[in-house]
Amino acid sequence: MNKKLIPGKVHKILSSFQVPHLDKYSQSEQRAIINRLQEDILLKLKIEVPDFEWKPLHKISNTVRDEIDIHGSNTSSSKKTIILIELDKWRADQIAKKFVSRTSHTLRDNVHYFAVCYGGTTNMNQNERKKFFTYCEKISDALCTKQAIKTFGGIILKPNK
Repeated sequence: MNKKLIPGKVHKILSSFQVPHLDKYSQSEQRAIINRLQEDILLKLKIEVPDFEWKPLHKISNTVRDEIDIHGSNTSSSKKTIILIELDKWRADQIAKKFVSRTSHTLRDNVHYFAVCYGGTTNMNQNERKKFFTYCEKISDALCTKQAIKTFGGIILKPNK
């Protein structure tokens, strides 16, 4: 397994997905669309990145209720490598809250974190989302050491036509 290629490959896979504009759907319909997206991403990752064990809705800690939307782990080397994927509307507060929470539980691990965002309503501020992607990248870079690699990838899914 090439540790430098894996995050790039996962980024490419995640970026290949699309979702419809969700404005015209009810909350329950939106949830069903995103659940299907999660299942499709998980299946593709299991096929195209088989060196990792992929799980949906993975509890990162026994002390908190938080669940990772998609969790991948590889323990074939001396140091475990984790890929965390969160699927959310592109609200800056959701991006920041989840990134801080997940990062606090994985400080000693090699972690590649992906915030995969999709459009919510037309009123959501994309500039705020871009700003928080940059903040998360800077924090990941600052936390990265020889003992624990940290990367952040912010992805915006394109809407279906």
